[in-house]
Amino acid sequence: VSDKSGGAEDDDNTSEGVTTAILNDGTLLCFWSRADTLWMDKSLDAGKTWGIDQAICRMPGGWNFEKVKGLVRTNGMPFALADKNNNIYVTFACQNEYRDFDIYYVYSGNNGNSFVGPIVVNDDKLEGVDQFSPYIVLNENLENPKLIWYDKRNSEKGHFADIYSAEL
Repeated sequence: VSDKSGGAEDDDNTSEGVTTAILNDGTLLCFWSRADTLWMDKSLDAGKTWGIDQAICRMPGGWNFEKVKGLVRTNGMPFALADKNNNIYVTFACQNEYRDFDIYYVYSGNNGNSFVGPIVVNDDKLEGVDQFSPYIVLNENLENPKLIWYDKRNSEKGHFADIYSAEL
C-alpha cells in the first residue's frame, strides 16, 4: 500500500500501525505511521490498486515510545473508523511540546480529501505525564466515536496506568 518502504527495523522509520476505514461506497482508506508522520492511502477497487500516499499530519516522536515511566516500550499507533455518514476519525498518540505523550485525533467530513486536526483529546495539563495506546470505536447507539487510552497522570512513579475514555 505504501509508496515508500520504511526501515526493516521495528522502529519509527518503519511503516506500522496499519488501520483501515471503509466508506459507504466501498472506498478503502488505509492509515499508518512512518517517520513521525500519519499517512493515508485510498483504494477505489477493493484494494486491488492504491493511490498516492498522503501525509495527514505530523506525529512528533513517532509511534514507538520507549520513554514512558514504568514500561520498557509501548506505542501511539493509529486507529481509524468511518461512520455511516462517511465521517472519518483517526486517533493516535505522539509527543507534545513538553516531550511527553498525548492522545490526538484527526477528522474528515469530506471522504478523506482533507482533515481537521490534530486535536488533543486528553484533558490533563501536567507536564511529564504520558497517555498512550489509544483505540477508537463507534458507539452505534449514539453514532459518536469513543476513544480509550492508557493514562499515567495518577501514577507519580509510573508503576500503573488508568484507562480513560472520551466521546468525540
